[in-house]
Amino acid sequence: DVMGTPGNWAGIQAPYEGEAYAGLVLTAHGGNECQSREWLQLELERPLLNGGKYKVRFHVSLADRSGYMTDRIGVHFSADDLSGKGRMGTAIGHAHVERPLGEFLSDTAGWMVVEGIYNARGGERYLVLGNLHPCDRSSRKAVTPNSGEGVLHNLKKRGALDLDPDKGRALRRKLLAAQSYVYVDAVSVQAVMEGDVENGYALAKSCADDPGAPPKELDLIPDPGFDRNLPTHAASWTNASGGTPDLLEGQCGIYLYSAVNTDHREFIHTPLKQALDPCGRYALRLRIRRDGSYDYAVDRIGVALVDQYTMDRRREVLPLPVAWTLAGGAVMDNTSDWTILCGTIDAQGCSTSLVLGNFLALARGHGGRMPTEMPLRGGSVSGAGAGTGTGAGAGAGAGAWARSVRRGGTDPLRCGGACAEQRRAGPGGTGAEGAGAGPSGLGGGDGPHGR
Repeated sequence: DVMGTPGNWAGIQAPYEGEAYAGLVLTAHGGNECQSREWLQLELERPLLNGGKYKVRFHVSLADRSGYMTDRIGVHFSADDLSGKGRMGTAIGHAHVERPLGEFLSDTAGWMVVEGIYNARGGERYLVLGNLHPCDRSSRKAVTPNSGEGVLHNLKKRGALDLDPDKGRALRRKLLAAQSYVYVDAVSVQAVMEGDVENGYALAKSCADDPGAPPKELDLIPDPGFDRNLPTHAASWTNASGGTPDLLEGQCGIYLYSAVNTDHREFIHTPLKQALDPCGRYALRLRIRRDGSYDYAVDRIGVALVDQYTMDRRREVLPLPVAWTLAGGAVMDNTSDWTILCGTIDAQGCSTSLVLGNFLALARGHGGRMPTEMPLRGGSVSGAGAGTGTGAGAGAGAGAWARSVRRGGTDPLRCGGACAEQRRAGPGGTGAEGAGAGPSGLGGGDGPHGR
């Protein structure tokens, strides 16, 4: 029984890289399981930057003499040193990257990879690695089940330990037989995208060819500026899910992310002035601004086009067909000026409603800086389409307009004869301007608060 590699008191394993590795207890059989856990704390070379996206990766191998295996291991980032006694309470239950449930760490011969993306708040200087699951709730399985042939195997193993003349070694091995003990090696944190300069949207780049707001008669959004939110019985925009968006006069605010429940969102809905042409193409324009009183910003906001929308009471991501979404890589973090986003939508059916929000599941840490609430103001879609703004920690407004650009094809759908007209025009033809426009965006001036 020695400390070292490849052989040591817990088993034999060659390092994944270099000449050494660390070992720690993840969980144990019996009561008061948290008292048996061990954690590693590593100090980073420099603090993480607010808005930075970082890839975390490390390797794990189950020790030969470990009696149990578990799927619970992860990392927690902290601005404070948590190595003192009693300081781990803030990290338990708050893993930032974690092994998926059900993927047990069972390999004693090789190394298993645990990896994920972390979106930094900024100032984090330490990484804590270990079992961060709530106490006494960790899943574990015996390496050799105490049933069938395993019963005899375990009896022989315990008998050999009772006869071991080295009582200290016997005690250590008995403890290991009741624990999930692993080796850890090659821990790395690499910036995928770092800092506000690289991540932040510049107004000049967010919508290089800003079409401007369309004429009112071409805007398909009945209330692009959120001017009819009050009184509520006359509002065009309504809550689309189990959240509580701020539908205020002249603006609207919704959250795109919650640090407590990562997939909790808010969505808003508006009918369109007319059904979309399934063969039409529409331009979308949004104005957004982050509410600076909230801690997070996001790199995702999108629009779904649906027919006959009925409010969904869930707080989670709505499973709707997304017609347009902001590509990842830059967070919506401007708190002083409105940022204009624009895009193009190809209608796939005769949609009559538009839903706005963040449709991407974030449980695994997507996004530059995670969403904070955003106010929205003014959005439009002309031709057919929609515009909106949202703010998860970021205020946002949105506007959208669309010029209908006919598309060639043989789509059998019909909406007011649009497809038939397109076929007469031939592939690649350009039709007249689309009628109507998507939402003008949400939130005016200061956007609604974030969550």
